[in-house]
Amino acid sequence: SGLIESSVDPMITAATDITITDVNEQMVRLTGYSRAQLIGSAFQDYFTEPERASGGVRKTLNEGFVTNYELTLRSRHRREILVSFNASVFKDTEGAIKGIFAVARDVTEQRRLEEQLREQQNYSRGLIESSVDALVTVDPELVVTDVNEQMIKLTGYTREELIGSAFTDYF
Repeated sequence: SGLIESSVDPMITAATDITITDVNEQMVRLTGYSRAQLIGSAFQDYFTEPERASGGVRKTLNEGFVTNYELTLRSRHRREILVSFNASVFKDTEGAIKGIFAVARDVTEQRRLEEQLREQQNYSRGLIESSVDALVTVDPELVVTDVNEQMIKLTGYTREELIGSAFTDYF
């Protein structure tokens, strides 16, 4: 429908037997497969961990929904894309579950940026710890927010005792 096609996120519906019943254009673009190739095929066939993919569908069918269920999609061109699924069940007019409706968000770039940030934090921590000087950071209220190992040795206090204490207490 027009509503599904207007979404910026890839969307997919699957039946209770875990076969794909519909996709939007964004899902076609993400996977590299045509709508005709996707519809009627097994949902799990497009992921690096097929068991986990079908498990996500089963979890949705059993619990009614899943949030932020991460899977790695393998496109037709062998590109691996980390996606986060949010899915819920849909029912017929009698209330019987007919399948699941899922939105897949590409989180590859988000994860890459998070990893970069983690590496930078580890690098900064390494620099701070390798200093021969006692180093301390404080917030605007002069409360200790971080210390290095040299500061711990110099003061005789533990990191836990120092962090959160008043900087002025040490002078």
